Amino acid sequence: MTQTMSWRGPTLMLLLVAALYVTARPWLIDAFGALNLAVAAAAAATIVSLAVAWWQARTRRYTCPACAHLFGVSISRNLTGQNWLGRLHTSCPSCGERNWCDVASGQRAE
Repeated sequence: MTQTMSWRGPTLMLLLVAALYVTARPWLIDAFGALNLAVAAAAAATIVSLAVAWWQARTRRYTCPACAHLFGVSISRNLTGQNWLGRLHTSCPSCGERNWCDVASGQRAE
């Protein structure tokens, strides 16, 4: 069974967060100030990015399309690599070929 990642969930979440921000922004600026709001937004984005990269590094394994090798990646690779809808552009540790690697279904990183 192949696991495919839909674009609908992340898109809906992005739209909901954007709508909430646009609605609450005037109140937030009045309550906290523009500079504090910008710093808090940048800090929150950094924390969420690190948390997602850590979770993906712990739980995801990828399959090399060239040699079918299963492998996990580090947090830094998740942060610096191109991740597009469940695929990662990286080098295979087994054959060394750089390619788009899909998430292996039913696999957990060790």
